[in-house]
Amino acid sequence: MTIIPLLFFAQSERDQGLKEIVCKYDRSKLAEVPIILVGRVIEESSPASPYHDSDIDQRPVQLYRAKVEVENLLQGDVTAREIEVYYFRGEIPGSAQSIYFQKGAREIIFLLRDGDKFRTICDRSRNACLWKVSTGAHPNIKVTATENLNQALSDILLTRGEDADDKQMVKAIGQAGWFASAGEPALLNTLQSIAKNETPPVAEAACHNLFALKHPCGEQPKAKLEASQLPSGGWSVTVSGPPNQPVYCSRVADHTMKTLSFGTTDSQGRFVTKTASAPGTTEVWSVGDQQASPAITYAATPVFTPVANSRDRHGMGMSTVVVYGDLVSNYFATDLTYKTRLFYDPLSIGNLLQDGKTVRTERILGSGTWQTPTVSWADYNIQTSHMAVPFFKSGGFLNPDRFAEGSCFDANECQIVPLGGPAIVAQSEILLGRTAADQSAVPQNLGLPFQPLDEATKTQVLDLLLQRNEARDDDYMVAMIKTLSKQPEFGAALLTKRFSELAAHEAPLVRKAACAALAQYKQPCPRSTPPVRAPTKKKPQPAPSAQPPRSWDIAIPKHKAYSHFFQFLIALQSQPAAKGKLYLPFRPALNPADTPFIFDAAKTMTHQLSALDKRAQLVITRYRQAAQTTLLQSHSLPPAPPEIDQLDALRTALEVHQMVALQTSLGPDRTAEFEAFLTYEIVR
Repeated sequence: MTIIPLLFFAQSERDQGLKEIVCKYDRSKLAEVPIILVGRVIEESSPASPYHDSDIDQRPVQLYRAKVEVENLLQGDVTAREIEVYYFRGEIPGSAQSIYFQKGAREIIFLLRDGDKFRTICDRSRNACLWKVSTGAHPNIKVTATENLNQALSDILLTRGEDADDKQMVKAIGQAGWFASAGEPALLNTLQSIAKNETPPVAEAACHNLFALKHPCGEQPKAKLEASQLPSGGWSVTVSGPPNQPVYCSRVADHTMKTLSFGTTDSQGRFVTKTASAPGTTEVWSVGDQQASPAITYAATPVFTPVANSRDRHGMGMSTVVVYGDLVSNYFATDLTYKTRLFYDPLSIGNLLQDGKTVRTERILGSGTWQTPTVSWADYNIQTSHMAVPFFKSGGFLNPDRFAEGSCFDANECQIVPLGGPAIVAQSEILLGRTAADQSAVPQNLGLPFQPLDEATKTQVLDLLLQRNEARDDDYMVAMIKTLSKQPEFGAALLTKRFSELAAHEAPLVRKAACAALAQYKQPCPRSTPPVRAPTKKKPQPAPSAQPPRSWDIAIPKHKAYSHFFQFLIALQSQPAAKGKLYLPFRPALNPADTPFIFDAAKTMTHQLSALDKRAQLVITRYRQAAQTTLLQSHSLPPAPPEIDQLDALRTALEVHQMVALQTSLGPDRTAEFEAFLTYEIVR
């Protein structure tokens, strides 16, 4: 925040030739302040002239002087180690705070030169020229080419200096919103760094300010896992994370789920052990309440899977709609972690619209699936409100995770985080945010009989299925071509015409699929003549030599996408349309050859997840009963039991285990097709 001085000159030399300064605020031009420094007061304020009437507004004023030791020179030219600072002090209209230099205090001081003396850049108002530093000395902070002034100011005001304790840090960070005048990007950088690297109470204070500024909180140092195979057999596992914290291993095999305790991390936050886990076993290691990334699935070539490990991620929300034949199927979920469910119940309110008009609304705890008859060629949209329902009440509903509207961070790929909400709320349901999904034109899922349709209608349907858009990448196009090649209802002439157009004008991967489809009809593949197109946004591609697997570029963790699709698939089997048979209303995007493997993985995972949910519910029920008593006695909630973090880690291990099992069954090419289906149809 800059203060531009307007100088008003008195006629008298009674104040050592100094004149009062009235300031006006311009917080966007710090560079215009002549001198900015950090000083420690070594002689507090004392009068330097008698009282007299102000030449500006006739109020009584008096010249004061203080002596400071210069610790950091951030802007301007000051060569002396100690300087005297002059200012006028007097009665102030309104609520502004008077300037005063307290001995021993540390201040950021905004100055100018007036002859041979240093002057505050305005008089009477402290906030205009002094910013209190309560985080200790910062001897190494300087303004350089890489450390700009705004960043230096934020770091001095908010980061831990010499001899600063947690109480001082929390108090300083509590004032961070006011210091946004030092430049919001710099403030955000500083708060994110504090949230990532500081002690828990200090990091929590930084998080509350970040949420108040509508930014997600940075993470505590992530727990990480490294594993290498030993020449003698078995594996060496190194887990790193916060120091002196318990280490757990959540292990899932085909028929077992268990958590083992392995000791604690050392003072450097490391733990090393050997393990001889059987092939096909998935492990998620944890340090305290943090899940270490990646998870590991043991095999001849081990599979490492990144797992969501943000300290702020409390769950997710999603909505999915699929139109097939004469039914529209919906799946919507508010998925809170077990730990979050200690304090809240998850509520989903699904609202189905047909051509913009509501046709059905449901309130369901957790997740829900329903089916509704369709109208041909109508557009369908599912909109879900994701709610957290506080369980505890004490003078209001307790909100220990500080949720607020907007906590469903990024409405398209909803990740539930705190957002600086109040600790106590009046309402019994907290709206976290909303998600939505839509599907247009019923026939795009090929569930209607096409033979009676005329050629123009069939062409229109093919246009819907094969038209490029931002959500339809090469994988989608390839999967759609393969499926359409098995749909005789369109007629060979129409299909081969469209396949020929794709082979002639599409990208190499899509051209290859189109040529293969033409070969099924014993038709030649045309010469490639790509049309001239306007540039389109493309995601950066890795260097060919690296050859990494296709990236998962969606905020929802991949194992959660698999998990929710599996739950949707199994829920559909209980719908009347299933008629006791395997029901897969996802064609053409889902390869029929893959369905036995997909259904087997879905059935296994949901069965094990149901058992895990029951274990977690027992822990939640016991905690809530005990916490009610504690709340009555002390008006505060007890800490979460460590067991709930272990169950959350087991859930992650279970989801990763079944995902990797399916990927192994399908192989890399068919896995890529299936994940293209997930991306477009389920979590788009």
